Amino acid sequence: MQLLLGAFALSSITAQAQDESPWSIGAAVISTGSPYAGTDNKILLLPMINYEDEKLTFRGFALDYKLVEDEGFTWSAILEPGQNFDSSDSDITAIKALNDREISLYAGTKVSYATKYGHFSASASHDVLGHGDGAMFDTNYSYPFKLSKQIMLIPSFGVELNSSKVSNYYFGIEKGESNTYAPYKLG
Repeated sequence: MQLLLGAFALSSITAQAQDESPWSIGAAVISTGSPYAGTDNKILLLPMINYEDEKLTFRGFALDYKLVEDEGFTWSAILEPGQNFDSSDSDITAIKALNDREISLYAGTKVSYATKYGHFSASASHDVLGHGDGAMFDTNYSYPFKLSKQIMLIPSFGVELNSSKVSNYYFGIEKGESNTYAPYKLG
């Protein structure tokens, strides 16, 4: 399996209604570095529509259903989007000629533990759309800062480990895909 380290900053600001509705709205700022040559880092500002009840959470683009919850520990079934690559984002002609990599959808399980020192989580999931057709393992740490009664800032960082199938789909080069780059497979 190929280890992909990503320093990834995610800050989310959510504002919740006074009546403690399960619905909230907010914004997320995501900054990611691209592993593709000639492609700039992306900073995205995304609207966030969240729903959270006793068992089911929908946050942004991810679903989480709690199977077990006990004193800060949670075990969940998850459904979340994966990565994608639009070759036209690069300034390099040879990269622009590569095939796009479609966004994946991962289903799996997650354990998390919330303490006064922050929130720790780890997940294992598999691509259910068949694009990367492999597994992804993720660990994450976040520490929420309550800025006011209704606004929270949640910086986080994590490490992701992808199976060779996922790594090859997103970062390998298939035979015949490029006239510039030799076929490349990750071990």
